[in-house]
Amino acid sequence: METSLILARFWSILVMTFAIVFLIHPKSLERLNSYLEDEKFVFIIGFFSFILGLTTILLHNIWEANWSIMVTIFGWIALIKGITRIAFTTEFSINSQRINPINIRWVLIFVTVIDSFVVGHAFSNYH
Repeated sequence: METSLILARFWSILVMTFAIVFLIHPKSLERLNSYLEDEKFVFIIGFFSFILGLTTILLHNIWEANWSIMVTIFGWIALIKGITRIAFTTEFSINSQRINPINIRWVLIFVTVIDSFVVGHAFSNYH
């Protein structure tokens, strides 16, 4: 359970920070979108996503029907995102121009709501 709490705290802070920054400062999201046109940047992001996802899955691949499943889901999403960005670097850099900022905003709101659930559980027993 300690591993679940540590990873939940890590992922919830990471996700919440980026979601709030991108919601408050849409220019940051536009800047990130412009970086995604560079294949080297897409590959590096894919590599880091792969490492974060793989580490999470190796430490916490728990599929129980409680709040800790969110940690496993975050890990699998990061792993799959990393693999696809490494494997399809060119396609991601070309398709970055098609991202609709309004759709991203709704996704960020949804992710923030889901992540607040994880934050509540991860920090409720914080000592």
